[in-house]
Amino acid sequence: MAKKAILSVLFLFILISSFCSRPKEDILRVSIHNFTGYAPFELADKYNLYDHDKIHLIELASSTTAIRAMSNDIVDAAALTLDEALRLVDRGIEITIVLVIDFSNGADMIIGKPYIHNMLDLKNKKIGVEISSLGSFALLRALEKYNIRIEEISVSNFEVHEQVNAYKSNNFDAVVTHDPFSTKILNMGGRKLFSSKEIPYEISDVLVIRTDYLKKNPKNSRHLVESWYRALEYAEKNPENAFDLYSKYLGLSLHETKESFKLFIIPDLHENYKLLDSKNGSFHATVRKLESFMVKQNLLSAPHSLENFLSEAYLPEINASSTDTEKIR
Repeated sequence: MAKKAILSVLFLFILISSFCSRPKEDILRVSIHNFTGYAPFELADKYNLYDHDKIHLIELASSTTAIRAMSNDIVDAAALTLDEALRLVDRGIEITIVLVIDFSNGADMIIGKPYIHNMLDLKNKKIGVEISSLGSFALLRALEKYNIRIEEISVSNFEVHEQVNAYKSNNFDAVVTHDPFSTKILNMGGRKLFSSKEIPYEISDVLVIRTDYLKKNPKNSRHLVESWYRALEYAEKNPENAFDLYSKYLGLSLHETKESFKLFIIPDLHENYKLLDSKNGSFHATVRKLESFMVKQNLLSAPHSLENFLSEAYLPEINASSTDTEKIR
């Protein structure tokens, strides 16, 4: 089975040593973190939907840790939000998006204490957010939408997996979060003030692979993307088993897990081809719009060329006569 552990930055070097027995180029090291949208990768791992001699799935503590692992060449691939992928490019890391995993349709939220009734009540209040990840983008977009200046709030950095405990304390008035943590906070009496449903298709999750790895190991890279579709196919045919696994992975009830998945739009194979087409893909405009906003908000240092940033070349081939769940060869 894949080597997995919840890892903080302090233990990343332990991860390096765990792969010394195999040549780096022969193994695709893939990081995910506890998040509803990435749960199908966990299913692919659990039910051996990929070759474990070719791919190692590694569960990290947060997207911040994943970004550091990618930056330090500790992993070759990661499931991240699009803005987090752009942060990697801004650090000089050459990566390629090979799969659009999902679009957030309410999954990312700002949740306040019960005495906070709406976004405008956040003025002069303290908000917990994972600054180096999607959280800062979500917060800035929410503030922009409600005409609140960043100077009118107080922001403190907390990685998302720490936010349930942060919310329990009296040190914060609101947190920027996502499932499974958002469900737990709402169950504690939190009030949803904002969600990504208010900014449709602006928040997406993607699978990125280091461009140098793609060039050396296209077969392993394609094998990983194929495993995503195998997982979706398995979940469609075996929903009871799939949601039981997802529920345990996320630490949510079965009902909560099913409700959480309703907050995502998952592109099928045909849609991914349209999104990632290297010449005319519709995702190009999404990327540029997001990049422009991030530069304006000082989340990125400057615009980038983004050559080879999107590629449909690693998607499974499509058999025109078959259904989506039968298209993987």
